[in-house]
This record gives sequence, structure tokens and C-alpha cells, in this order.
Amino acid sequence: MSKIGTALCLTYLLAILVCLGCAMAAHGDPKGQFVFAQIPIALQGSLAAGLGFGPALARLSWPEAYLYLAGSTFVLLYAFGWLLTLVPKRLSTRR
Repeated sequence: MSKIGTALCLTYLLAILVCLGCAMAAHGDPKGQFVFAQIPIALQGSLAAGLGFGPALARLSWPEAYLYLAGSTFVLLYAFGWLLTLVPKRLSTRR
């Protein structure tokens, strides 16, 4: 288990929870709710739209968008953390 990958995923989860909490706190402001709800997945959504998945993203509900976009981000963050722990081990075995 990668401690760095887990820490990265927990940090991203905390950011998601804070943004969704702010979205729910904006009771009478639908634009504020929309902006806070999209913050955690905005970069991934723009990357997916740039790759040609824009029409498919437009049909997704919020839970589906979070499942696809944030779910893949969790996998990438964990893999990145795992690689960061693997590289020093490989370098120390070569010495």
C-alpha cells in the first residue's frame, strides 16, 4: 500500500468534500451551487472535452460525472504516489 498515494487521494477527497459542502451551503444561489460542485472535476472535465468527450459529458448527471472524472483521478493519484515510493527503492537497490 502506498502511503503517498493514499495521502494524495485523501487530500483530493477532502477538497471534494469541502467544495460540495460549500455548494450545499449556498441554498438560494443556484449559480454558486453549480460553481462549487464543478470545482473538483473542472480540470478533468476540460481535459475530457478537449479530447472529444464533450458531448458524452453533457449527458452525465452530477453523480455520474463524479464517478467517471473523480474516480479516474483517484486511480491516477494513487498510481502517481505508488510510483513516487517505487523510484527511491529502485535507486537504492542499484547502489
